[in-house]
Amino acid sequence: MKQALTLLLLVVFLTGCTRTFSGIQEDSENIWENTRDALHRATSP
Repeated sequence: MKQALTLLLLVVFLTGCTRTFSGIQEDSENIWENTRDALHRATSP
């Protein structure tokens, strides 16, 4: 019983971490695209 509960908690924890990491990657990609676009607009004639 104790092992099953530990396994369940571990799975929930790892799933949450995976989703958080995916969110961080998505946010970083959006920030990079916005920065690149802003630099392009600032330096284009």
